[in-house]
Amino acid sequence: YHDPHVPVFRLPDGTSSQSVSLTDEVLRASDCVVIVAPHTNVDYGRVVSLASAVVDTRGVTRHLPIEEGGAIVMRL
Repeated sequence: YHDPHVPVFRLPDGTSSQSVSLTDEVLRASDCVVIVAPHTNVDYGRVVSLASAVVDTRGVTRHLPIEEGGAIVMRL
């Protein structure tokens, strides 16, 4: 996951995950990017152009053009 406001996410069982930088390599390697928080410091145009699939639960991609060969975008 990527969240500049939550650098580490800890679960009750003691396991944790660490936020990663939203690099081009991370976006290209992701099977699907799920947008669950509408952060203003994320370039969603870049996300859509580099990811293979995007699920947008916050509507932040609604004004972005979907280019042929770009991500499959599902807007909820």
